[in-house]
Amino acid sequence: MQSDSVGNNSPLSPAQNLPQGATTPLSRNFLLLLAGACGIAVSNLYYSQPLLEQIRVNLHVSAAEAGMVSTFTQAGYTLGLLFLVPLGDAWRRRKLIVGLMIIEALFLAGAALAPSLAWLQLLSLGIGISTVSAQVIVPLVAQMSEPATRGKNVGTVMSGLLLGILLARVVAGGVGGTWGWRTLFWFASAVSLLMAFVMYRTLPDIAPTMQLRFRDLIRSLWGLIKEEPRLRESALVGGLIFASFMVFWTSLSFHLEAPPFSYSTQTVGLFGLVGAAGALVAPLAGKSSDARGPRAVIGFSTALTALSFLIFWAFGFNVFCLILGVLLMDAGVQGTHISNQARILSLRPEARSRLNTVYMVAYFTGGSLGSLASSLAWNRSGWPGVCLAGLLFSSAAWLVHAAYTKKQ
Repeated sequence: MQSDSVGNNSPLSPAQNLPQGATTPLSRNFLLLLAGACGIAVSNLYYSQPLLEQIRVNLHVSAAEAGMVSTFTQAGYTLGLLFLVPLGDAWRRRKLIVGLMIIEALFLAGAALAPSLAWLQLLSLGIGISTVSAQVIVPLVAQMSEPATRGKNVGTVMSGLLLGILLARVVAGGVGGTWGWRTLFWFASAVSLLMAFVMYRTLPDIAPTMQLRFRDLIRSLWGLIKEEPRLRESALVGGLIFASFMVFWTSLSFHLEAPPFSYSTQTVGLFGLVGAAGALVAPLAGKSSDARGPRAVIGFSTALTALSFLIFWAFGFNVFCLILGVLLMDAGVQGTHISNQARILSLRPEARSRLNTVYMVAYFTGGSLGSLASSLAWNRSGWPGVCLAGLLFSSAAWLVHAAYTKKQ
């Protein structure tokens, strides 16, 4: 059996048919391609955020109404995680990934043509639902990877997802700020359609691990939660650590645009490039997880995240200390996230998509709570309150991990 699409040859060779449980050495080029696909998919969740003022003016609505565009997108993503990602265990993942990307491209094109805010909100819900293709790719990589390199491969692919989150605002500011928000949606639609074609040509067509009806797939999620203590631990730790991440990024713009910094919106947006450097540690975290075990990496990474918030608290009005803290925080968050995923995706090979569903729903629920806590903390106590909230979330993640470690 040949494996041109995943081996040492070009990742742009035609897709192959592989049997259930197939594992093979994955080329670096192929992994980077999948990382790019994840980044492109997840970036569509965040493109609208820097352009809400443009949308408000163009559609003649209030700031609160325009802000609901982002809310509908995030709500759609949660629905997609819960109801579409589990299908990866019962459907051919290549078919599911390509189909989601095509649907996503259609919703993005519809958003570019939206005649009113109501239509834009509805289409944004669809964008969020279909964007979950990235969370189908990750279990596929875990399934195809040999056990000794699974963490490293997942880390490489997840680095693209983090880059997509952090760089989406930079791209939106460049394209949307120059040619308008509708052009940005046209651009995103074209890129998604192109990526769907590339995925069709390169992804192996692996048979599904099991045959279950949709109703049974969804019902089985609760069974996995009850039966897998490592899944419960990873979901809780992941949700808490992503909450700390969102605490910081939600209020950072308020902090940097106020004295003593008084930075412009464009400068604040470029700060995301500093955070993007944290994506570089994802493959290293995965490799460490393979070598030392994910539990050791999670303990170190959650502690590193808590340390970053102590730096923000003590030296948060010095830009160089802020940059140092961001690098440490992103390294800690990514180390925790990659190690968590490496753990859960090795629990039950036949249920990797559903395991990822449980984990990612908890992860993004934590992110939503972190955003809410950040807004409340900023309004009440300013930057010190934000730092305290982030420290509490990251410390709680370390404590949960330590508590479960004692039970082992």
